[in-house]
Amino acid sequence: MTLDSLLPDRFESLGWPLDTVLRWWIGLDDDWQAVYLGLLSVVAVRLGVHVPW
Repeated sequence: MTLDSLLPDRFESLGWPLDTVLRWWIGLDDDWQAVYLGLLSVVAVRLGVHVPW
């Protein structure tokens, strides 16, 4: 199973940044996903964005 088979075809039409971010995110271990999600949450809260989790 390749990474390409995990991504739906519709992501290919969204352009480079999102496609690259999705490929990078899916390639991360669960622990690293949790770390980055935590960092994004802190940044979002400091910017005043409501975080749904």
